Amino acid sequence: MIKEIGRLDAFETQKIEDHIDEIFTLLDQGVVDKAIEMLADLCKTNNYYLREMVGKLLTKYKDQKKMDEIANDMLTRKVYGIRATALFYFFKKYINKPDMLISLLENNYDSTPWEVESIIYELWKKNPKINKKMSPMWLDAEDEKKRMISFHGLELIVEHDTLFVLDFLSKAIDDPSLEVQKKITHILLQIVKTRPAETYAYLREWILTGSEQRIKFITLTLKKIVSLYAQKNNRDKSHDFMTLTKTILHDWKSEHNKKVASVGKKLENITKKEHRGQ
Repeated sequence: MIKEIGRLDAFETQKIEDHIDEIFTLLDQGVVDKAIEMLADLCKTNNYYLREMVGKLLTKYKDQKKMDEIANDMLTRKVYGIRATALFYFFKKYINKPDMLISLLENNYDSTPWEVESIIYELWKKNPKINKKMSPMWLDAEDEKKRMISFHGLELIVEHDTLFVLDFLSKAIDDPSLEVQKKITHILLQIVKTRPAETYAYLREWILTGSEQRIKFITLTLKKIVSLYAQKNNRDKSHDFMTLTKTILHDWKSEHNKKVASVGKKLENITKKEHRGQ
């Protein structure tokens, strides 16, 4: 019995490999329907690690044209685990073919969202060039879910690729979706702690060039940043973050630009409330 949740142990791994060997033997013998049925039964599981392992093992079958046909059919099945396994198969197969991989994720982001997010996360760590090409393309999608997924894993590169992340957020800053706005705020809270100079520069520019709606959203985000600044204990806060935030709170309220000055005064009031509340 293979557990429904959690990583696989050596016994379970061997059991899965034995199942796959049986499936390959059936395919070699031309007993395709039985092989597909056996594969489907194996994939009807909630275990993410099992589906990932099976998908990767399927790439070892000698007749990849036949396996492509089987996997393409699996992507259309009603059972989530079967679709997810097929996605992992193609991910393993297309890992060095960026255009094919982008197309794969684009066509399946809604039918296998957890696996697509997992793949995007892994790509940010191992092959970020693919995500750098794909994610900005998704910001113009009509589907809110697709736009949201484009933010997934950005926190992995906020320190070593700060400007890419901030330019990415610049393209999304006026998105009307509340869920997308939450994503933007989450990323900004991550990046401002380690790269405050760059983050505040972009925030100021967004205020200068923004509509009332944008400024309202940025002010709400800055409120959360100020709350972070006011916390006495937070190991994630850098010295630069503390120093620059203090400077911003002092300088923005006296800005010549009315938009920036208005935001600065609101932040000053928020800061006073934060200190009174402690």
